[in-house]
Amino acid sequence: MGDEVRKDEGKERIVQLLEEILKWTKIEGMKATMTIFDNVVKTDLEKIVYENSNGQKSREIASIAQTSHVTVVNYWRKWAKFGIVEEVSSKGGTRYKRVFSLKDFGIDIPSTKQNKSNSDNESAQEVNENE
Repeated sequence: MGDEVRKDEGKERIVQLLEEILKWTKIEGMKATMTIFDNVVKTDLEKIVYENSNGQKSREIASIAQTSHVTVVNYWRKWAKFGIVEEVSSKGGTRYKRVFSLKDFGIDIPSTKQNKSNSDNESAQEVNENE
């Protein structure tokens, strides 16, 4: 019976240590990711493309960001090397989706015509609901 109690206490201690390690690993990972964003996703255009990279076609992202699809693909390739986007297989070729949201890191996403339009629609809907 005493051996079982010691084993349980030992397991509990291991779990506590693993939880502590996980907490600090997350913090360090967030710091490293923030450094990557600061150095690799700097311009407003890059931020718009990154935040909207959700597995859609490069032409769709390009339309939202008002840039060329070649620019979008070039960003995706660069970001893939840093691990901040993931490949998504599709019939038409390789697409990418973001791993993180810039908002989670306190990074503001510049306004686009599309998200301004969505914001205006949401505001109008809220007004109608409050009336």
